[in-house]
Amino acid sequence: MGVWQKLVSLNFDPNIFEVVNNTVTIKDEGISLSKLSVDTFPLDMIAGFPNARCWYENGYYVVRVIKASGSVIELFTLRRRFGPGKYEAYGKAPASAFDGYNTLYLFGFERHPGWADEGIIYFKYGGGSYNVKTAWDGNSTLTDIGTQDWTVDRKFTIDWTLSKVDFYIDDSLIASHTTNIPQGPMALFIEAMSPTNATADAIVYGLKDFKILAIY
Repeated sequence: MGVWQKLVSLNFDPNIFEVVNNTVTIKDEGISLSKLSVDTFPLDMIAGFPNARCWYENGYYVVRVIKASGSVIELFTLRRRFGPGKYEAYGKAPASAFDGYNTLYLFGFERHPGWADEGIIYFKYGGGSYNVKTAWDGNSTLTDIGTQDWTVDRKFTIDWTLSKVDFYIDDSLIASHTTNIPQGPMALFIEAMSPTNATADAIVYGLKDFKILAIY
């Protein structure tokens, strides 16, 4: 079964997606959230608290939390439609958001939003450090990836099989996990959190040019 046939079997809307050279892309990057339903892509659920907002701007899905509000906002697909495969998207955040307190999820997949260790793959900034993580059924593997510059567009790639997850930034491999690999479908997400001691708004510009490069 080819890439497009697999996507059709997952109820992806052909009016939104197209396949070029075996790569799946969004036809209309300016499509609004109001035009999407549970049976379509890309982001059909918003979970947030007061002082948190989201919008679409210049190809990015944006989540923003007012500084020191103790609030959070997550944008995710309601259906856990993404399984093993190779995925990429561009993301960034303003320099002020990396204040040593905020938490920013630039690109990832989550089994049950809010319960990370039940199933997750992500690129994250939090508490002054940058890391990637895999988790499944309560067990997790975390890798510190050192100092990063995510204030400019970076291409984040997740190559996920049932036995391994490779993490790439701008096509360079930065970590590989072979333990606690998700074994079932998950939701695509981005997220921002601003604790009460934060000194700036938590903002993520994410999921620009999201692509499904392969389905395993």
